[in-house]
Amino acid sequence: MLERHILMGLDATELVTILAPLVEMEKQAASCASLEEYHALRQSGEATNAQVLDEIRAVVTQSNPSLPELRELYYGVLRSPVYAGDPETQVNVTAILNEAFKGVAGWQR
Repeated sequence: MLERHILMGLDATELVTILAPLVEMEKQAASCASLEEYHALRQSGEATNAQVLDEIRAVVTQSNPSLPELRELYYGVLRSPVYAGDPETQVNVTAILNEAFKGVAGWQR
């Protein structure tokens, strides 16, 4: 069961669910046999990537969080049991969240 981190209407569990398609795509990318296969997978996933980033931004900006609240949400997502023990996935999630949060409440990488 996912631990729920809710802060000012922001829910880490909701973001974990939204992130799932990109996390899965990154896992598939790690198993590509060639650079061509990797590029094909990335190209086929461009729409999914844009959709997930847009959805995360929408959820986050609706709550108008402060920077400390956004940090708490970020770490709440990374502490999710779904990502526990999987440093590669945590790195991918970090990159995705950094991109999605860019500019929100002064967020910088």
